[in-house]
Amino acid sequence: MTSLAPSSTDVVVRVSGFVKRYKHHLAVDGLDFTVNRGEIYGLIGPDGAGKSTVMKAIAGVLGYEGGSAEVFGIVVDSERAAEQVKRRIGFLPQGLGLNLYPELSVEENIDFFARLRLVSEADLRERKARLLAITRLERFRTRLMKQLSGGMKQ
Repeated sequence: MTSLAPSSTDVVVRVSGFVKRYKHHLAVDGLDFTVNRGEIYGLIGPDGAGKSTVMKAIAGVLGYEGGSAEVFGIVVDSERAAEQVKRRIGFLPQGLGLNLYPELSVEENIDFFARLRLVSEADLRERKARLLAITRLERFRTRLMKQLSGGMKQ
């Protein structure tokens, strides 16, 4: 007989009893969900419901007060765990395109922010090529940011 329950290796994200507070405001209280390999999962809710909060915790960029957030079997509960998770997933916060310079090209923006983070020239070449390929922006590398759509900026 075949089991229909996903194996532990099929679980990509597991959030259990997740709790996040901002000072005296309870932002998320006891959230539970699991995302298995191959699934697409959406968090839907009104402004202030905690969607971004949960995503930031899963991505390892925000701590939380209770429960657990687990990605690829790694419980995101420390800076070390967060760094392990950050190597395996990408997180694109809402409004990221607002931080780009409209008068610079796609490539110039990449170069500018990489140099701010002291990325070596060798790493920059490799990362830029990979980034442009993943985002399918290679053919737009010389286009000014102000000429791109909102989705392309993100």
